[in-house]
Amino acid sequence: GRGGGGLNLFLGVGDGAAANVGSKCGRNSITKMNGGDSDNAYRVAVTIGTSAAARVCLPFQLQDETTTTTAASQRDVSIPPGLFCYRVDRDHILVGGALTDGGSVVEWARSLLNLQTDKDFHACLARVSEMYREHCASTSATGIPTPPPSNGGVTMIPPPSSSNGGGVAMIPFLSGERSTGFRGGAKACISGLTRETTPAHILYACLESVILRLGRVLTLVNEACGGSQSSKEGQKKNSRKGIIVASGNALGRNPLWRQMLADCSSMDVVVDADSSSEGSSRGVAMMMAGSLYQRALRDPRSTFRFEEPLAAAHEARANAEGARRWRSALSAQESLIDAVSTTWNDV
Repeated sequence: GRGGGGLNLFLGVGDGAAANVGSKCGRNSITKMNGGDSDNAYRVAVTIGTSAAARVCLPFQLQDETTTTTAASQRDVSIPPGLFCYRVDRDHILVGGALTDGGSVVEWARSLLNLQTDKDFHACLARVSEMYREHCASTSATGIPTPPPSNGGVTMIPPPSSSNGGGVAMIPFLSGERSTGFRGGAKACISGLTRETTPAHILYACLESVILRLGRVLTLVNEACGGSQSSKEGQKKNSRKGIIVASGNALGRNPLWRQMLADCSSMDVVVDADSSSEGSSRGVAMMMAGSLYQRALRDPRSTFRFEEPLAAAHEARANAEGARRWRSALSAQESLIDAVSTTWNDV
């Protein structure tokens, strides 16, 4: 509205909605990325800072006395249990899930493992990256791990990892659980420790655990979008697919985490050069511009198109061969959550 003295007054918007619009995820379709066609893809905004979240903007027109028809895409929207949903504007809703602990899990691990200096932390992270490459290389085209190599007849066992069929696994609920179970009294847990466990194994489990929880959220988000989801037999349900637009310091600075996210979700990950650092502020400015656009047209039902091409600063392509291993790891994490949840007294 317009206040006194010709000043414009804008109502507040949710941080998540502003971040989606500002990170070029204001609509559930995209047209171009670096000049190429999108092939009917939709954008999902994923942020990992201290916390973490995955959100998508979907068309869902506000029904009032002036609305005469309901779009087919709107009639098909179904929100799976475990996600939040709220309105962005009269034409769109925001659907997604959030984790209380994202990058905070890594900071906790640095303190626990005495990796306080950047030199020590990056050395440990380099070992984790090496372990992940080994695990990816040990997976055949069918997603089944190949037998471990031998050296002079002595079998060399790969480092333990929950995504490699066993080893160290973590539940990252240091501050309780938000999506998808919303159990405030949930507790974190590390399982599978042995005498051979090293700081790299624990850091690996921490990184992996956050990605697995985001993977669970993304599975539900894709269901809401009607996107491509692989069944247990590996068959795709339909042709729509999503692309992840990543933001937040933790994802921006950690290429390993971006690759894990791509492999776990089976979605390509892009860090946009224009919007990765100040997505929320940028989104507020764009939503204000949209309101002024509607006023200029003198038609409150007009739609301001928050549609921009992505300018990829960094990309991570999904490795389809590892999808089965990640599904197995998620199933193992869910089983671990079920097993230890009985000890959570104040859930």
